Amino acid sequence: TAQAAASNSMWAPFSVPDFRMLFVGFTLGQAMMPLQFVTQIFWVQSHADPSVTIILVGVIGTMRGAGMLSFGLFGGALADRFDRRKLLMVTQGGALALNLGIAALMWLTPGDTPALIAFFILTFFASAMFAVDGPTRQAIVPEILGPRLTPGGIALNTAAMQLAMPISIFGVGILVDELGFAATYALSGGGHVIEI
Repeated sequence: TAQAAASNSMWAPFSVPDFRMLFVGFTLGQAMMPLQFVTQIFWVQSHADPSVTIILVGVIGTMRGAGMLSFGLFGGALADRFDRRKLLMVTQGGALALNLGIAALMWLTPGDTPALIAFFILTFFASAMFAVDGPTRQAIVPEILGPRLTPGGIALNTAAMQLAMPISIFGVGILVDELGFAATYALSGGGHVIEI
């Protein structure tokens, strides 16, 4: 029947309101990650001593990777231990505060050594929030969709990730040119608010 065909289509997970909300949050998260990362690179290249710029750009990647690796080990365990919806709200609230802190550093400081140290510390902990957020979102998909719709939900999330990241990377240069570093980075805070 037509109803059975609709329930088996790849769009069927969108019939579940909770999945639609989760999908929007996941897509925003995937778009914000490269927006933040590339903006950070541009800011360091613009403000740091040229003789150490390449090293500091590497440190950005290292701090982001270290935060994700360190806290990613516990992300799944936390998702199993606590209420997942509340955990997502806590991680997004933490990410919002940390990323607005980074935007404030970009706006208020000349990029001197103390500012860079604070920048790298905030980057580490902001990435840690994402490391807990990701597994929690993945764990919610089967919970809200059930076994029949879960493969479609995972496929839709994967497609959203593949689209959101390159579009975000492409748009960062335009945003930085039009808005500046701090405003572009603060724009990602709006994404965290929507996710909450």
